[in-house]
Amino acid sequence: MRLWGIHLLAFGTLIACAALDPLFGSFWPVWHFETSTGHPIGRVLPSGIALLVAGATLSAIVIRTGLRSTPKSRSLLQLLAITAVIALWCSFSTCHHALAWHGKRLRFAFRTDQLESLAAPLRRSWPTEDGKLEGLGPFMAYPFGTPQTLLLLEAPRLDGRVYVAAIEQGETGAIRMQIMGTDGGDWVEWHPDDGTPSSFIGGLGDQHQLAKFDRIGRGWYLARYQSTE
Repeated sequence: MRLWGIHLLAFGTLIACAALDPLFGSFWPVWHFETSTGHPIGRVLPSGIALLVAGATLSAIVIRTGLRSTPKSRSLLQLLAITAVIALWCSFSTCHHALAWHGKRLRFAFRTDQLESLAAPLRRSWPTEDGKLEGLGPFMAYPFGTPQTLLLLEAPRLDGRVYVAAIEQGETGAIRMQIMGTDGGDWVEWHPDDGTPSSFIGGLGDQHQLAKFDRIGRGWYLARYQSTE
C-alpha cells in the first residue's frame, strides 16, 4: 500500500512540475527523423526518456507487487488500479506539452498589469523612429519611415528571468510582445475590439505562422507561432 502511495505522489509531483516549472519543456527536446526525401517519419524525446524510464520502473514495481499477491487477495480493484497506472503514464506521455502550455498561460495571466504598463504608451502613440520610452527603454524601429517592429535594446523584465525582446504592431492596432528568458519562446498580445491572434509578417520580413493561442484576460492572449522562411 505504501508503494502505491509513493507512486501516486511521484506522478502528482511530475504533473505539478509540467504545469508550474517554466523550464520543464527543456527536458523534452525533440529529435526528428526523416526519410531520404526529407519527409518526417517520426520523433523521439531523448532527454525525457530518463524521466519516463524512472516512472515506468516504479510502475513496473507496483504492478509486479500487485501481481505477486496471492490469488485470494488479487481482487478486481487491484487489477483496475494496475490498469490505471499504465493509463496514467500513457496519458502523460501524450499530454505533458498541454500541461506545460496551460501552466504558462496561467503564469502570464498574473502578469497582465505589467504588460498593460508597457503597452499603454504604445497604444497612445506608436513611435515613428528610433527612441526611448519610459518602461521600455531605448529601442530601434523597423522598417524605417513606417516602423512596425521595435527592437528593445535593454529588454524590460517582467519578473525573474522573463523579458520582452521585441514588440510588433498589428494592422488593427494589436500589440505583440516577443517573450524571452526562462518562460520565453512565445508571444503575448493585446488585441482591440475582441480581435484574436493570427499569422503575420513582422517588420523585418520574418513570417510567423500561428500554431495556437489562449486568452489570458483583459484583451491579452498567449500565442505560439512557427517561424517560416
